[in-house]
Amino acid sequence: MSIKRFNGAEDFWIRAIIYGAPGVGKTTLAATAPKPFFWMCDPQGGLSIATSGHPYWEIKEQQEHIQAWTWMTSHMDEWETLIIDTLTHFQDLGMDLIQPPGVLTLDRRDWGKSGRQMRNTLKSLLKFEKHIVFLCDERLRDNEITRLKVVVPDLPPAQLRFVNRNARIVGRLAVEPKLEKNVRVLERRLQLYNDGRVWGKDTSGKLPPSVVDEQLNLTWLFDVARGRIQLNQGESEQ
Repeated sequence: MSIKRFNGAEDFWIRAIIYGAPGVGKTTLAATAPKPFFWMCDPQGGLSIATSGHPYWEIKEQQEHIQAWTWMTSHMDEWETLIIDTLTHFQDLGMDLIQPPGVLTLDRRDWGKSGRQMRNTLKSLLKFEKHIVFLCDERLRDNEITRLKVVVPDLPPAQLRFVNRNARIVGRLAVEPKLEKNVRVLERRLQLYNDGRVWGKDTSGKLPPSVVDEQLNLTWLFDVARGRIQLNQGESEQ
């Protein structure tokens, strides 16, 4: 092993977490990724892209992901980005394998077993030389230091730590009001930085802190993060 120097090489595969409230447009945004293939774990998740023509595999039980995996490995030229829609629902499907129907009480062993199954699946997915996008719902949690409420992806703590460690981009998608010519309108905004109230991350250091409707395109975001598109000063400070 010898010393290395950074030489500007930035051609890497993106691992991203996009999270937000149900109905905010996570699936629609994910459909703008390069050649997406969807694991549809949310029974309502595909309605917004029903006419898109994108390939997907419906996963109603966690074990069905093996069939999706078989298709993926035999059709590698037909997809470039895997979308898990949503990882929150996929986690819930894992619990169905552990608890029989009618059992309402979950103990720590149940969550631990489900968590191990989830991590094994995620570790295998991350080995693909493709982009991976995890869609998640959101929830509030208490910041242990400030005691403020923080918006984070809706996953058990161990799974949240694992996907966050392996993600290059973490963005919260939300609908926010703004004034436009004295008229109150709504715009979608993807926040890519951590402000103490909302989780966000951009390990490339090339993305703007947040992007709004006209730039909400994952192909564009990936190209910026990988250095294929250079932003001007105004765009980078958006």
